[in-house]
Amino acid sequence: MVKQVIKHYLAKRVARKLTPWLTLYGEKDTYTDEEITYALLRARLSKRYLKLAKEVFGGGISKYRDYGKQKYLKCTNRPYLPKGSSTIEASSVFFENSNDNDSG
Repeated sequence: MVKQVIKHYLAKRVARKLTPWLTLYGEKDTYTDEEITYALLRARLSKRYLKLAKEVFGGGISKYRDYGKQKYLKCTNRPYLPKGSSTIEASSVFFENSNDNDSG
């Protein structure tokens, strides 16, 4: 039971880390060993995860691949908010009183 939980956690982690790098090759059902190895290197994961990554992205376990894709899309689709931003729009602050000074 404990081994299954650990494998489940590691498979989710590998899928989450490798998905951004494997999207460089496009949407595929399976990826080659070279593509998976390159993604491992770029994600700075150890070679000991190679077998698990091949299971996830080489064709076997698709539920972890879907999990990694959902996490990746969730992180990349966030709107950008600079630090210190608030809900007040800058345009309303600058142009709210512009009619008062135009009288003349």
